[in-house]
Amino acid sequence: GQAFLIKLRPTQERTIDSLALELPYNVATPPSPPSNSSSRRRPRWRHMKHACGENIRRVYSQTRLDLAWNFRTAYAEATKLKRAQDRFCERALDAHAKGLYLRPDSLSSSSSSVAEEFPDDLKQEALVDVLRGKVKVNTHCYTIEDLNSFMRLTHEFQFPVAAFHHAHETYLVPDLLKQSWPGNGTATPAVALFSLNGRYKREAWFGSEYAAKVLSEASVPITFVSDHPVTDSRHLLYQAQQAHHYGLDADLALASITSTPARIAGMSHRVGVLQPKYDADLVLWSDHPLKLGATPQQVWIDGIPQLVEPFPPVVVSPKEAADPPPQASLPGDYNPLRQHPTDDGFEFLDYGETEHTPQAELVERVRFVNVSEIILPREEGSRHYDQERGHLKRPLQAIVSLQGGGRLECLAEDCPAEKGLRTVDLRGGALLPPLVTYGSAIGLTDIISEKSTTETSVLDPLSSDSLSSLPHFLSQRTVPAAHDALAFDGKQLRTAERNGVRIAITAPPGKGFLRGFSVAFRTGAENVLEAGAVLRDVTALHIQIGHLGSAASVAAEMAELRRLLSGKRNSAPADNDYGTPMEEAFALVAHEALPLVIRADKADVLASLVKLKLAIESKLPRKMRWVIHGGQEAHLVASQLADAEINVILTSPRSFPTTWDSRRALPGPPLTADTAVTVLHQAGIRVALGVEEEWQPSSLMWEAAWAHKLSRGQISRSDAVKLVTTNVEDLFNLRQHASSSSEHLPDFVAYEVSSFLLLPHQDHKE
Repeated sequence: GQAFLIKLRPTQERTIDSLALELPYNVATPPSPPSNSSSRRRPRWRHMKHACGENIRRVYSQTRLDLAWNFRTAYAEATKLKRAQDRFCERALDAHAKGLYLRPDSLSSSSSSVAEEFPDDLKQEALVDVLRGKVKVNTHCYTIEDLNSFMRLTHEFQFPVAAFHHAHETYLVPDLLKQSWPGNGTATPAVALFSLNGRYKREAWFGSEYAAKVLSEASVPITFVSDHPVTDSRHLLYQAQQAHHYGLDADLALASITSTPARIAGMSHRVGVLQPKYDADLVLWSDHPLKLGATPQQVWIDGIPQLVEPFPPVVVSPKEAADPPPQASLPGDYNPLRQHPTDDGFEFLDYGETEHTPQAELVERVRFVNVSEIILPREEGSRHYDQERGHLKRPLQAIVSLQGGGRLECLAEDCPAEKGLRTVDLRGGALLPPLVTYGSAIGLTDIISEKSTTETSVLDPLSSDSLSSLPHFLSQRTVPAAHDALAFDGKQLRTAERNGVRIAITAPPGKGFLRGFSVAFRTGAENVLEAGAVLRDVTALHIQIGHLGSAASVAAEMAELRRLLSGKRNSAPADNDYGTPMEEAFALVAHEALPLVIRADKADVLASLVKLKLAIESKLPRKMRWVIHGGQEAHLVASQLADAEINVILTSPRSFPTTWDSRRALPGPPLTADTAVTVLHQAGIRVALGVEEEWQPSSLMWEAAWAHKLSRGQISRSDAVKLVTTNVEDLFNLRQHASSSSEHLPDFVAYEVSSFLLLPHQDHKE
């Protein structure tokens, strides 16, 4: 379809047209006042989006062959119309040169006296303008085969491509991009990427965090997309920060969201740079824009300040803001162009290769040097290490042994460098607890949009459709448990584990009232039979209340929850006979302190849950363990949640309201003084940060850093680390369970550089 560039500011006219940056001349608008200028009007670009691949199959049930035929047919028809128009213009110019009018009867045997009309067709006119070079064509295209096919199309019909969007496999074939028409490298399309979002469908399977680095080194222009609401367009800068962390030059990272997209869109004469006579569009940042937590202090659009009452976080000194953060060092096996080892378990050599990909080396003991921060949890009978960055006079050294569960043998300014002991320089890095992820279907899916790779969603027992008898029948006989469907050693898990996420807690997928029992497991395990792979078979019971996909009303869901928790609360039947499996599951919540995790966002629903919990507990001998998952509006009832001892896992810590139930989410700086994380933390609630999708666990430490940097000092670095580590463990009772069993939780992860500048590359874990 066709697209238009707009500026995101309110206008006096309050119209859609007034938001447009430059409406193309083909758009019919009220006449403008006459201009005294005799200069020729500057051309105005039109914009169009094409799409390739899986989307066409999913939406229109068409194959790639169908798509190629559709493209060629449409452009062939447009070519016919263009040629007819060209012939008309040639004849009109010839007639004009002779002082004649172009009439059919003057050039043919027709006796009509009506002037010949310019050939046109509303269905084809936009594609004709593509062929005339008046349209910036952007194409949604992921895979090499689709890119190759579209390149052939550009040569057959001779039109350029402005950019390929998403384009996860472009970094594998940068030379193919340079073959875009006219094929001499003068019109290489830009690539509009996600920095990290990937593996959500087959076309995104081979995406790489190093794609921007590889493409830039091949002189391919780089921009980033939000695909809002797939990712939050408010934080587009975040993607440039991540790309810089993974190797994209700082100047190119900043250009990727400013001057490069302006040039690609044909607007580099007005926006994208700060120059005299350009639009007065600029942002004053609180820190270097590539540093995590940098927030606008003020935004000007057309010279008009947009923030009437800004609340930027703590503003750093000009000296601190002068330089970008350091980039991560490349991993020892860095080779982004090599797609093996594949996920079938084999590692075949490619043509011309003589060596396999280097594998991670397991050592029994290692000595870390230049350690500037240590935040490790307190355990019974052991020392609590908590030295935040800046509190150490000199960097420390640490010797770690795998023996005894991976304990610290030495932590001092100078640990002995024994013969044969491997030494790793952390470059001012940190020793932190292992990250814990919750919220996605990781471990139950490899590619969430491919049914054959994903555990089927749990049927809703409150469903009222024509198939409602089936989920009701099943709910009387079983409650799904995620541990029964665990799948280890997938790409999602390996990526998470490589980035310090050692533990995952996953519930069965589903959109109805009941989801079932979650499982806690190690992300790096090979299969469920490996010792210690599963940390806890039944970690919590999960339900959902609100407009989250269930066919049942909120009132029906609340009534069912009340019934299930109240059923036999005053008695303990012999042989633990609590009734149906579903009733037994809720009895574990009411009587045996199994955590109940409730997905809910709306403050009114949360308030009703507080009321229900207090009413149920008034007739129970002990308090229940309830956790809110989601909690986009939890800040509105923070004190009440704290009084009821209900804790919260925020799935969008940088609030991102995508539903009506979450519309009052707290945006945080610069629009509000505090974030939801800060408000809940200050209220005394144990807060943890969760995720929504399987690619997001790798960013957990970044989210913790965001929480710290936007809190105005109310959340310390130690508390921020707990948001994605020990707080999650405590909410699911993992540490207490491990201390009473033979299971042992992973102890810590070693990071290089500062984990709070941007997530450093993590190569070493114990």
